[in-house]
Amino acid sequence: MKRFITAVVCFIFIVLPAVPAVSGFFSRTETLRVVATYPVGEHDTEQTALLIAGIQAKGSLLEKVRIYLTSGSSDVSIIEAEFDDFAPALVKIETTKEEVNFVKNAFEVVVALKTDVNRRDFTSALIKLRKNTVLTGKVKKQQAEIATAENRLLKIQEELAQADEASLMILLRERDQLQTWLVKLRKEAITREAVRKDSEKMLRERFQFD
Repeated sequence: MKRFITAVVCFIFIVLPAVPAVSGFFSRTETLRVVATYPVGEHDTEQTALLIAGIQAKGSLLEKVRIYLTSGSSDVSIIEAEFDDFAPALVKIETTKEEVNFVKNAFEVVVALKTDVNRRDFTSALIKLRKNTVLTGKVKKQQAEIATAENRLLKIQEELAQADEASLMILLRERDQLQTWLVKLRKEAITREAVRKDSEKMLRERFQFD
């Protein structure tokens, strides 16, 4: 009887108070922010400089998101396994600042990004996406193409610094084509909202025909 009473007391005073805390931990939304500064190079246009700074900022922000989602989460294995494939589509990133400054006789661009992250929402969206194999394949392909274009743009910037006159024009032409291609890819990319709508559509169809 004493053990039973002790168990009830522990449940009331220890377990029950902890439930809202745990629930709040996973349902809490956190705003993450990053700022990237990029010095405008000799062969850079303003558009190019802003694009490069944006790519660098996005990489830093997604790494922050990864750390936040996996710290203290019971779904670390789910998140880590496919983060690179799906996070860029599932994380809604907002540009809060884009500006060009003249500092110490040189131009630099500043890009600030932010995102609101919720562990429970992200994991739920990821699980929904994994259930739709067609959509999963599309997202993977799109994000791989975007990552390839972004990485090549960063590499071209390095190559331009050491390019001779013969290769300079070739690199600049390739960069212009990549920028146009990247803008198109981003515009057509599947977003978290599209994943949610597609999942709802799939559920409605299943309910109707099963």
